[in-house]
Amino acid sequence: MAAFSGKPSHVAIAALVLIPLFACDSSKETDSQAARQEIARLKSEVERLENRQSIVTKLANKGQPGVWELGWNDTAEIFEPRLLKRYSPGQSTPKNIVSGLNRFRPSPGVEFVEQRGATVYLRIKDEEMLTQKMGSTGAHEYLGTVTISLTSSPGVELVHFDFFEGDHASPGFYSRAAFIGSS
Repeated sequence: MAAFSGKPSHVAIAALVLIPLFACDSSKETDSQAARQEIARLKSEVERLENRQSIVTKLANKGQPGVWELGWNDTAEIFEPRLLKRYSPGQSTPKNIVSGLNRFRPSPGVEFVEQRGATVYLRIKDEEMLTQKMGSTGAHEYLGTVTISLTSSPGVELVHFDFFEGDHASPGFYSRAAFIGSS
């Protein structure tokens, strides 16, 4: 067995110098990996926000008159309008759009009451379906679908819904702004 000379060996010196360096490299690798993950997360968030902004812009602009459907976009985490049936300017009357809405979405259904100025007045045919059976998201989506569709018609800015208030929907005036950026 070798006797201890009191002087540090070359191996001990190398260990004292190299162990902190390897630990530092390990820490740098972990930090680098964390930074790459954060960059990927931020890129994904930017893409989601850009997609969301595009949808909000689409909602804010009236676009083509017709029957629109408001549906959930998982990527942008926002409700997004999708054109189901386009109407020519001469055919884009609120009555025609209500007829089209009832063909595409017969339940709960809407009934055209009248148009006064820039407001279309409607009655919900199956109030219980809208306020109690569709859930909050379903009711929001349906009211948004009707509102976006009718406000795509030239000269229509507001939609008034007449029905008894329930757990998932309230009657009253709605505009496109009520659904812009909704999530």
